[in-house]
Amino acid sequence: MMAEIQKARLIELADAKLQDAKLLLEAGSAGNAYYLAGYAVELMLKAILSSQFKADTLPDKALLKDAFTHNFSQLVNLCHLKDDLQAHQNVDAEFRGLWQIALSWTETSRYGEFSVNEAADLIEAIEKGILPWLRSKL
Repeated sequence: MMAEIQKARLIELADAKLQDAKLLLEAGSAGNAYYLAGYAVELMLKAILSSQFKADTLPDKALLKDAFTHNFSQLVNLCHLKDDLQAHQNVDAEFRGLWQIALSWTETSRYGEFSVNEAADLIEAIEKGILPWLRSKL
């Protein structure tokens, strides 16, 4: 059973997953690098989402259930970032492209085969665009 995870720990885990993905890519394990990199985005979104939980308050059951998704778009919606994300994509075409690269990741990516270029592109998209944007929302 998973214990509670505080916001600061989610952020630490996001950073660690991205660093581990970079190490895996350097070691020639592109598929595993690709898969692990995606969790950096998921964990950072969940760090943002954690701000919606209030101390001494029983959270909405649907929010709790939905929070355990791995789907970036659903997490963006739960974080109330959908409009902000769209606005950012509208003014920053490079970010829009980076977000599209990140959206190619799914939890089932663990079963896929990914090239070095695909893994490197995802890691770069996350490191250069997605995580900095998400950090600005913490």
